[in-house]
Amino acid sequence: MAPPGYEPETCGTEHQNASHSAIQAQSNGNSIGFPNQVMEIEYDSEAKARRCERDKYVGQNVLPLDSFLPKLERLDLQDTGLVRLPSELFTPTPHLHWLSLSSNAFENVPEEALSKAPMLENLDLSGNDFTSLDRGNFRRLSKVSLLYLNNLSRLRRIEKDALAGLTALKSFSCSYNPNLIYVDEEAFGSVNSTISKERTMPHEQLFLRQNALRTLKSPLKMESWSSLSFVDLADNPWKCDCNLRWMRQLKMETQMNIVCDSPANLRGRPLSTVSASELKCESTWALTTFVLSVSTLVVFALVVLTSSAIVCSRTRVGLYVRAKKQFSYAKVKPKLETVDLDWDPSADF
Repeated sequence: MAPPGYEPETCGTEHQNASHSAIQAQSNGNSIGFPNQVMEIEYDSEAKARRCERDKYVGQNVLPLDSFLPKLERLDLQDTGLVRLPSELFTPTPHLHWLSLSSNAFENVPEEALSKAPMLENLDLSGNDFTSLDRGNFRRLSKVSLLYLNNLSRLRRIEKDALAGLTALKSFSCSYNPNLIYVDEEAFGSVNSTISKERTMPHEQLFLRQNALRTLKSPLKMESWSSLSFVDLADNPWKCDCNLRWMRQLKMETQMNIVCDSPANLRGRPLSTVSASELKCESTWALTTFVLSVSTLVVFALVVLTSSAIVCSRTRVGLYVRAKKQFSYAKVKPKLETVDLDWDPSADF
């Protein structure tokens, strides 16, 4: 409750704090107020930037900022129009373990700022504008055990080593991303990764539900899949061919929720009802034969066209020569000569 007569200061027009978010510190089960006058965070054009200086109270006491920040454990910045974070934002909060940056306008993972939260365990980046997750985006978040990357409408790719460094990861949720078409088989870390010597893998749960995945090379070792308590790969437009044979080793309840979208003869069938022999890919020999056949046809067509061109050319040349000769014959003029004949009158008798 605020002291009698207390009136909060009005906001300026340059920066905005996050007072309308659920910002609170929890210490021994109690919530204490956050006088957030230093929360200068950039907003997009729809949430115009401004700076507020607003105090919250516990009883009649105002807590000094420098004594509050080291106790901050939970910070909710959901749906505040954020586009970027100051690199040192979390430096004064060494015990921050829960953070939500969901439903904002980040185009890139705020790596630098997040690296200053070494105790972070729960991170929600859902609903932002990422188009891809790139190598090393989470390299310094070795304590994070719960990572949420849902409802990312622009996300298309998760690249090699993008999730490397998340060595304490228990649950990975990356669902409802309508344009996610590619997850690299080494997204959780490559064998010779320079980011982390230990390969990342979720230890309990993996959610890749309702994305746009048609195929997937196993990003985990098979023994890691079997150790997971829950796997959700449902509602993706799976192309059931030889590239998905490894999924036949997943638990039956997982396979039942993987439904084929193509090829046509398997459409609508759960993977659990498809035999390994039905998961076919065009063989290399068949493809090679097809390419050779097409190449032969192309070569034959070129030969025919070339021969035709030569014949036509020669025919035209022959007709031209004959026509030229005939024309020259037509131009020949008869040679006129005068011959003197002697007449013998005796021959008439």
